[in-house]
Amino acid sequence: TPFASGKNRINYAAMVVCCLCSAAIECFIIRHLVNTEKNEKAVLCLQKGEYEEAGRLLEEAGKTVPGLINEGIMYMNRFKDTSREEYLQQAGELLSEAQRRQPEDVHIGYLLAELDLEKINRLLQLCRNLLGAILGMCFTDINYTDCFTAKGSR
Repeated sequence: TPFASGKNRINYAAMVVCCLCSAAIECFIIRHLVNTEKNEKAVLCLQKGEYEEAGRLLEEAGKTVPGLINEGIMYMNRFKDTSREEYLQQAGELLSEAQRRQPEDVHIGYLLAELDLEKINRLLQLCRNLLGAILGMCFTDINYTDCFTAKGSR
């Protein structure tokens, strides 16, 4: 007969569902492997200091937790090289998102602590500079006053 019977339709439907599920799983695996490869290449670029290429690869790999961590590390390194605050902020946002997705990962917590330490060190340096400027102004005023008084008393 040109038409399939009821039992054959069920077998055909089950076969189609299995094929679709298999194809979806294969696509997921292939995508995961491609993203992993791009992440690994990005890490090599980071080690060489090739931040632009690493950023491009990480962007292509998608926002997976390993990608967020690697991108956060990239921005931390760029901050250390340039002292530009926006890199520090970007690293914090990426690592915080990675920790939100995977809170049990102690490596992310360590990187966030390192980032906080960097912020504290920047704040301490700012305080030192400010204190130095204030003390410099105070001693400069005292020296000028002493010089003026000494000249006036002769």
